[in-house]
Amino acid sequence: MRQVVEQTPLWVWGLLASLIVLGLAQVPQRRVGRATVLVLPVAVLAVSAFALLAAFGPEPGAVVIATLAALFGFMLNDHVVRSPRNVRPAGDTGEFVVPGSWLPLLMIIAIFASRFAVGLARATDPAFAASWSFLTLVCGVTGISCGVLMSRAARVLASRAA
Repeated sequence: MRQVVEQTPLWVWGLLASLIVLGLAQVPQRRVGRATVLVLPVAVLAVSAFALLAAFGPEPGAVVIATLAALFGFMLNDHVVRSPRNVRPAGDTGEFVVPGSWLPLLMIIAIFASRFAVGLARATDPAFAASWSFLTLVCGVTGISCGVLMSRAARVLASRAA
């Protein structure tokens, strides 16, 4: 483990620290505008799609698994977890009052961990990194996390209509 930490580029730890700060910003209740609601899930989706393409190339199986996992994550949050709850419009400002949650931080860390695992597997066990089981795990974790974040944004935006 020490060798992994020592051989990981410094920028990776800086990225992790930045992602933790971003996730922690979601913990307290806050007022957010429509654009702000969309920034995190859209950015995470775009970066994740690029990362999966970089990791597995234009592999149709990766696309299918990540897409199905994202749909599962969306439905899981929308019908079971139901996060965030009790969102309310902030008057006529076009903003929303969103209760705080640890869930975005967990999803961000899950995506980071899956991407870190790709680099680690490629460096230590290239055969495993190229396996279908690894592809399924990484695409599944990434897809579910993206789906949950997209569902959260949709739930916030839908609260305006409620």
